[in-house]
Amino acid sequence: MSTETQTPRKNDGAATLRRPWHRRNGAAGARAREDEFTSEYHVHEPHVTGLPPLRSYVREVWRRREFALELSRTRLRAQHFDTTFGQLWLILNPLLLAGVYFVLVDIIRPNSRGWAFFAHLMAGLFAYYFVSNSMREGVKVVVKSSGLILNTAFPRALLPLSSVITAFMRFLPTLLVYLPFHVIAGLPFTFHMLWIIPIIALFVVLST
Repeated sequence: MSTETQTPRKNDGAATLRRPWHRRNGAAGARAREDEFTSEYHVHEPHVTGLPPLRSYVREVWRRREFALELSRTRLRAQHFDTTFGQLWLILNPLLLAGVYFVLVDIIRPNSRGWAFFAHLMAGLFAYYFVSNSMREGVKVVVKSSGLILNTAFPRALLPLSSVITAFMRFLPTLLVYLPFHVIAGLPFTFHMLWIIPIIALFVVLST
């Protein structure tokens, strides 16, 4: 009875096994017959690669930031962001939602809080849409870009980062929509409104 000989040879997580030709049977024999001239087949085993060095990874993300920007522009064009009807729907969707919430939460109540409440409600919904769209699209983009991930070497964080950029570009027009309702509600324009800049920056960091 002959004994089975194995010669493991590791190469990037794969081990190459050599076996005598007459002992190949079953699933192993089927794999070996595919490459019977070399008498080798490859067995891929899971291995732990660990996290990349953070400093060099962030540096590489910054160096390839144009990739995230271009990916965001491509996604915006696919959503017809550069057309009139696309931008109109971008504004109407949260605006109609704010109207529905206003009817259900405020008008049905005995004492309505008026336009001031509607302006605040609309601002909150616009901010919520920005964060929720960033996180939802950031999850989807990893699955949608599976072919790009398998065939191209680049920092994977650029994919969800491009989703945050896309959501931010869709959020900016809503600020212009809010201003007329701010005026109609009779809300004042003070220096305290400059807090919107660090607040939006915090939204961006949270989404990222």
